[in-house]
Amino acid sequence: SSIGTLTILPGLEKIYYYKPDWELIPHIDWGLSKNFSTKEDAHVYSTGLHSRKYYKAAMADHVWVNKILWAGASTFKSDERDNYVKLLTGFDYKSTTDFEVFGTQTVLTYYGLSAWSYNGIDYVDRFNGSVAQDLIIELGVSLFAPKPLDVWLTEIERVGVGYQYNEFGSVIRVFMGTPF
Repeated sequence: SSIGTLTILPGLEKIYYYKPDWELIPHIDWGLSKNFSTKEDAHVYSTGLHSRKYYKAAMADHVWVNKILWAGASTFKSDERDNYVKLLTGFDYKSTTDFEVFGTQTVLTYYGLSAWSYNGIDYVDRFNGSVAQDLIIELGVSLFAPKPLDVWLTEIERVGVGYQYNEFGSVIRVFMGTPF
């Protein structure tokens, strides 16, 4: 019935091939955000590095993913600032089990990830408590299409479901695209 916040965040990324089976992908994003409740505008930004290491497999390569991300926002009128850091590592295992979905060959995958994040405001308090409260653990499965499935205005490469445990409890996550 209403929009709370609208954010437009364009960005740039470039894939560098460190080795034939290892990609390093730096990115930078900058955009604007409008909070319709408070009528406050802000600029939002992020930068980071994403690494993908591929391991040969029968139907599609297994992938080990690592990410480091720093993001933040600053309001124009009240000059409130906040930032966020996230570290993620995960592995995507492609099985030899395959299915045909809408005429496209798909592969059953299993993945696991662990991520730790904090924001600059409450990090010191959490660190003093000596507990990694912002730790996320997730395990899941997906159907991966080495040749993406053309659906309406987009292509779908993957559909999956994961079980995530975080500081608030547990969540069932359904996704399209990469689990990472």
